[in-house]
Amino acid sequence: MATPVPQAVAVKLVDPATHEFVVPQATLRSPEQMMGWLNSEAASTIMDTIQTLGMSVEGVKLTDNFPKSSVRSCWCIAAA
Repeated sequence: MATPVPQAVAVKLVDPATHEFVVPQATLRSPEQMMGWLNSEAASTIMDTIQTLGMSVEGVKLTDNFPKSSVRSCWCIAAA
């Protein structure tokens, strides 16, 4: 049976000009708070993302030759 291919998930974008950013601070101060975090949608999304990334590179070697997507190439040119 083939392994399912991970699919992209839409991400909500924010406008930096209107978004209210906050200074990061520790908010998990007890084991109970940590359990709440581990059971949260945010933690689940992060773990799903890490698992998807891991699955996407399973069996891939750093020496393998890959075609570059036009999006990546375009981004690299813009960042230069």
